[in-house]
Amino acid sequence: MADLIDFPGKRRGVGSAYRLHRFGADGSDRGTVLIRARDDAEARHQADRLAEGLLAELWSGDRLLDHFAPAGHPVAACIGPLRDGP
Repeated sequence: MADLIDFPGKRRGVGSAYRLHRFGADGSDRGTVLIRARDDAEARHQADRLAEGLLAELWSGDRLLDHFAPAGHPVAACIGPLRDGP
């Protein structure tokens, strides 16, 4: 019965909640997975497994922690402004 009452100062679990947003190769939403982890490193480890070869972003609140992409997925090495003309 004591587990049903919320006592002040009693912690309801260990760690923080993280969100892993997964996307298809075409950018379609493949769902969000909630991750409970003690710290960012543990969340990254779990997210790497849960990404399942899809494009994915790991978020903690409004903070982007990591980006996951399948092997062979093109990644920009350099981003710069476009020039006018040829």
